[in-house]
Amino acid sequence: MTPTALVTGSRRGIGREIALALAEAGYDVAVHDIEIDDLARETEAMIRDRGQECLLVEADLSKAEAAESIVKATAEHFGRLDAQVNNAATWTWSAYTETDVSEWDRMLSVDLRAPFLIGQAAARLMQNQDTGGAILNISSVHSTRTWPQDTVYGICKAGIIRLTESMAYELGPSGIRVNAIAPGYIDSRVPDPDASPIGKPDYADAVEPWTPLRRIGVPRDIADVAVFLLSSRARFVTGQCLTVDGGFLLGGTPAP
Repeated sequence: MTPTALVTGSRRGIGREIALALAEAGYDVAVHDIEIDDLARETEAMIRDRGQECLLVEADLSKAEAAESIVKATAEHFGRLDAQVNNAATWTWSAYTETDVSEWDRMLSVDLRAPFLIGQAAARLMQNQDTGGAILNISSVHSTRTWPQDTVYGICKAGIIRLTESMAYELGPSGIRVNAIAPGYIDSRVPDPDASPIGKPDYADAVEPWTPLRRIGVPRDIADVAVFLLSSRARFVTGQCLTVDGGFLLGGTPAP
């Protein structure tokens, strides 16, 4: 039986690479994003080129009802769900005293509430299947280190780790493992050059001297760890957050 995975925010960047790596590992994949555009269709084609089925799912995760809908769509299309990845996120950098409540509401709804609700829906489905499963949440080094203007984003990513622990504790008896990855600085330009300021070469130049491995990360660095944590090779690993940052947190924080 072919295993099935749902990856949120996966038409580009880290999410796309996780989806592709899962396809290479033999999963059929539901690719979700806020819009289904040419990038999403390109991701779909790449998954099919790897010999796996792909479902494109469009949903705005700032809306609470989207969580149930994307899990339901995946289950109806593939007939089951074995792995679920909460990768989608949004962010706005602003000083604490200048952060608008609308920024707070949107980031908490997409970055923290959505993983809570999607994980909830996925877990219920896995419990009904009675076959167990694996859920992976994407946190960040912002969960443990403070930077200027990252208050709300940091709160969300710290909350992801605590959410992961609670999910793992409660879902373990059902054979459902839940883990997290905290990426460091990742060049997410591929395949979209305008995807993120983190991908700008000058930003990489600022980060690399503080990184023991002397390079900025790429999406595949995260994807390979994701596939491991979702696989049977990590069968006795749950409730953990693995930092994947090239050792960046060991070296200190670059000047803003």
